[in-house]
Amino acid sequence: MMTVIDINAYLGHWPFRRLRGNTAAELVALMDRKGISAAVVSSLDAILYKNCQAGNEDLAADVAAYPERLIPFATVNPTYAAWEEDVAHCQEVWGMKGLRIFPAYHGYTLRDDACAKLMAVARERDLPVALPLRMEDRRQQHWMDTAEDISPRDVGELVGRFPDVKFMVLNGIGDPVDWATFRDAQVLIDISRLSHLRLRALPRDVSIPTLIDQLGADKLAFGTGIPISYPDPALLKVDILEADEGVKEQLCWRNAAQMLGLSV
Repeated sequence: MMTVIDINAYLGHWPFRRLRGNTAAELVALMDRKGISAAVVSSLDAILYKNCQAGNEDLAADVAAYPERLIPFATVNPTYAAWEEDVAHCQEVWGMKGLRIFPAYHGYTLRDDACAKLMAVARERDLPVALPLRMEDRRQQHWMDTAEDISPRDVGELVGRFPDVKFMVLNGIGDPVDWATFRDAQVLIDISRLSHLRLRALPRDVSIPTLIDQLGADKLAFGTGIPISYPDPALLKVDILEADEGVKEQLCWRNAAQMLGLSV
């Protein structure tokens, strides 16, 4: 069985609906059933806590029993007091391997000074920055969840401004940006919301095969969005993708392992 590293998973609660498989033990059991070797996880609770660090603290405790399976990323709000000290604690004390940011929930944009300061800290500490473009499809959002999707063009600008920062772009790419920006950057795009088939009927195709052609197989990585989303569609996409085993290995684990500095 091929190694699979999921770069897009979570633990904790989402206030707008009940989730299954959202504790560490339940998530690992689900991963066992689905053949997922390891997963990058952050705290869902931390997204909407006034102080994200409380959620990061819970995450550190939750993943402690599964050091080979769950790879913790800290949730960071660069507009909150003492966030830099929190990042240092997450990395140096709790061993977190990266950061996840949620501008739409934390009241800043990718062009703000607060974001630029966070990128500088991530670069200095060599921490990948994971950026979900959305948490849920807007058509299914709770009426009190008013967060807008992050624009792929804004992400492209951010990636271009900070070429020394490692990025994980999660939950879809949407309308493509200047591909050269991504091609020359340290970036992984997760496949959770991408089609495994070329979308020839659309004016702009952002399917997995087209992204491989445009960017190279080293720019894509396996991701599911569990427990908010089911893992089966992403697994099926890889299974039926018309690509050789070497490309599938890159998507399933090699690219993620390289960015995370893992030996698999």
